Amino acid sequence: MEKLAISTAESQVLLRKIRQRNNEGSVGYFSIGIIGIICLYTFYHWIGYFYWRFAPMNKIAFQKSTKIISLGNLLSQMGKVSIIGEKVQILGITSGLSLLVILFTAVSLRKHHYEAFYFLHILMAASVLILAILHRPRLLRTKSSFILIFTGIVWTLDRFLRFTKYFIYGLKNTAIITPLPHKGTRVVFSKFPKSAVPGQHFFIWLPGIRAFETHPFTCLSTNPGEFIISAHNGFTRSLYEHALKEPGAILRASLDGPYGTVPDLKVFSKVLFIAGGSGASSTCSLATHLVRKLEYSTKTSIDFTLKMIGWTYSYIDILASSPNVTLQIHVTQKECESSLTSSSSNFSDPEKNLQALNSLDGLCNANVEIKNKPISSTSRFYDKISPKIISGRPNLNSIISQAVNTASTAERIAIVACGPSDMMSNVREITARNIHPKGPSLQLFSEQFGW
Repeated sequence: MEKLAISTAESQVLLRKIRQRNNEGSVGYFSIGIIGIICLYTFYHWIGYFYWRFAPMNKIAFQKSTKIISLGNLLSQMGKVSIIGEKVQILGITSGLSLLVILFTAVSLRKHHYEAFYFLHILMAASVLILAILHRPRLLRTKSSFILIFTGIVWTLDRFLRFTKYFIYGLKNTAIITPLPHKGTRVVFSKFPKSAVPGQHFFIWLPGIRAFETHPFTCLSTNPGEFIISAHNGFTRSLYEHALKEPGAILRASLDGPYGTVPDLKVFSKVLFIAGGSGASSTCSLATHLVRKLEYSTKTSIDFTLKMIGWTYSYIDILASSPNVTLQIHVTQKECESSLTSSSSNFSDPEKNLQALNSLDGLCNANVEIKNKPISSTSRFYDKISPKIISGRPNLNSIISQAVNTASTAERIAIVACGPSDMMSNVREITARNIHPKGPSLQLFSEQFGW
């Protein structure tokens, strides 16, 4: 009996240890299981997220793959696999591949290598039409060929009209190029379309810079036709370097346009212009055009906020003289602020003062054109805009919110903005936040750098 009691006690102790180990193991397994469930739930969440967004692509790919496999099996059963190797089929396949080239170049080359994209786009578009027509050679049996021929005629007519415009506006037409601060170039045409409106864009051809390239730019003024082009890479860089070597050079030129529409800003009770960097050229053209259309009318008020004036000297002068315009000029670089402060303390040298103003938001360079202006006019310009100069970056949230909060529900407000991508994203977000059901009508017109 004693041995049985001892063995029973030992077995109970052993059973407790086993249970303890089992509990510890179960806790570990339970933790692992919880982690696994969390990972599985996360995986399930993202699978669902991507599924609904890529479902159309998956469906199209599945359907096309099924059709291709079915067609291949059908041709194999009929013993006609060799049909794929026929000349007509190869032409059709090549036409489809040309379409894919257009798609991939539009995604990868358009922003970074515009010249290569434009050349490939024209070449592939022509090859798609020609190869597709050759793929369906029997006109009477395949009426779809008439659609391709009609498309080819429309495309060819468009190309012909473009070349005709280049020829007409290239007759006795020249362009004067002048370097500006902050790597800008002013291009003024001697011959320009009378129907053009500031803010529209044109394709410019300057064979003295690039003989086989045309590039789109926004028009600053129509009388005379004036463009301000910021130097980046490729054509714009070559144009700026040529202007530096030969300021005031007269080049053979032509253009195609105008393209695009300009909003009628007279219907708004308040127009808020916001310009950053080289975006001043586009917004200044629209603002001065609006001021000239309004004349002495006070129906529309204009608020203009910009961060550079070196490129738009004459236009800023017009805006500063208008009673309808509230002008703000922001200095955003410390070295430029110090030069502006030092110059404002000494009004005896207005030319240096204006050079400091022209260094806003960029390198502190002297304006090339200011040297040819009378000191008296330069001094008057400086005296006119000096009270409107504000140090630091503009508070876009405060500017837009104040314009909305001070307006009645019956008023219409237009926000016209042009500048770098970061600034434009900020303007869009602030505009969206200031749209209220009981607030004024708010409309945004934006033009971002690039094409």
